[in-house]
Amino acid sequence: MAPHTLSPETFREDLWNGEAVGVALTLALVVINRLLLPPSERHTMRRPVALLALHVAFFLFIRLEPGETRLHRGILVVAVALLLAALGRAFVVLVLDVVIGRRFTRPLPKIVRDVSEGGMYLLVGLAGAHAAGIELGSLLATSAVLTAVIGLSLQDTLGNLIAGLAIQVGHPFDVGDWIQFDPDLAHVGRVVEISWRATKVLTAEDVEIVIPNGVLGRGPISNFSKPRPHMRRDVRVTVPRRAPVARVERLLVEACEGAFGVLAEPLPYARVCAFTPTSVEYALHFWTDRFDVHDRVDGGVRKRLLATLAREQIDAPAADAAETRAKELSRLAALRAIDFLAVLPDEPLARVAAASREVSYVDGERVLRKGETSTELFIVHTGAVRVLATGGAGATSGAGEEVLLARLGAGEFFGEMSLMTGEPRQATVVADGDTELFVLSHAALKPVLDARPELAERISEVLAERQAHLEEHAAASARDGRGGDQAARATQILGRLRSFFSL
Repeated sequence: MAPHTLSPETFREDLWNGEAVGVALTLALVVINRLLLPPSERHTMRRPVALLALHVAFFLFIRLEPGETRLHRGILVVAVALLLAALGRAFVVLVLDVVIGRRFTRPLPKIVRDVSEGGMYLLVGLAGAHAAGIELGSLLATSAVLTAVIGLSLQDTLGNLIAGLAIQVGHPFDVGDWIQFDPDLAHVGRVVEISWRATKVLTAEDVEIVIPNGVLGRGPISNFSKPRPHMRRDVRVTVPRRAPVARVERLLVEACEGAFGVLAEPLPYARVCAFTPTSVEYALHFWTDRFDVHDRVDGGVRKRLLATLAREQIDAPAADAAETRAKELSRLAALRAIDFLAVLPDEPLARVAAASREVSYVDGERVLRKGETSTELFIVHTGAVRVLATGGAGATSGAGEEVLLARLGAGEFFGEMSLMTGEPRQATVVADGDTELFVLSHAALKPVLDARPELAERISEVLAERQAHLEEHAAASARDGRGGDQAARATQILGRLRSFFSL
């Protein structure tokens, strides 16, 4: 087949007639894009402007130096290709960034832009070759061997390209999703880029892995970000079989409430997943949307479970005599430092110390909740706690935001009125960092007061003094007369104490 021919006069006349239209259209697209694109993306117009400037330069050369040589004809073909490239590039930006890009919250995948621009430049190349008189059909028909060689050499590249397009069409994952692309647990990461050849994944260890799209297209992919942005995590613990199942399940669920990264909805739950003649294995299921730090979330939950099981003396190892005695002496010193307990003689106070216990809490874990009716006194041994109350309009109803009332450190205590009179808790207390507390229960103090009822009167007097002192430091207490009748207050507390302890 004879190559396509075009007379110089006809070629030049057609080109000059269309050149002005092409330049005007390209300039219009550039201006529209500049007006509609955000300032951070206007740099994408630099390439069309540069291509258009080169086209004008080549075209001016043809006009100022007319001729019919092969050099002139070649420059003319290049000028046409530059104009088409500038026009095509501006059109691609208009479609992808202005028209389509505004419909999505995330930027378009890089592969879509690459394929679009590649197709545009391919069309420009074909148009330029046609203008130069090259018949591509006859060239390919006479180069079957070359075509086969190129096809074989590009087999993997074309496979990756097709797989990349399939990923974009099927949307098994998007940029920002957390995926696992093979059985190796180390190969779990966040998708940072999808190109025409490969997908880049950043693992939790900050290692970037480049995966050919063909590999992703041949294997299963686990997407932890879809269909919902949160995922379920599982933590397993084994406890002795003697512990009641319902109690253990309740403790496990309560332990993870409010932990870092744990969602309140869906609700966590625990279940029995295995057992032996001596032990039971439990699985705690909870949900998190912080997969980027899932190891930290899991570790925080395990830490809470460990502290909870230790407090409840589930699977607690037996302590030796020396360790037990040292702990009792530490608790005795802490109890003796409390004013209303210091009135107890040494022997009864030692018995109270022996009956008390140590408990541990981790940062942010709730020790008490406002309105609860537990009857224990807490002494801060190590660490600290935050005392919170409901503020704002919801103060009387329990709604509203919690405000900080006080921060109690080592040696300070809370819960004395609940211990002595059974009053509901007046505030919520949470651990401020890892904290160890000594706990004195109503049951530990009752035998002492049963044997020495006269001690109740002395304790009520000290508690009345404490309340009066606290009220004197309140904003309105000293002026409304509530702090004046200390004897009446002591009598009132004594009556409630005797009633509570059945004295």
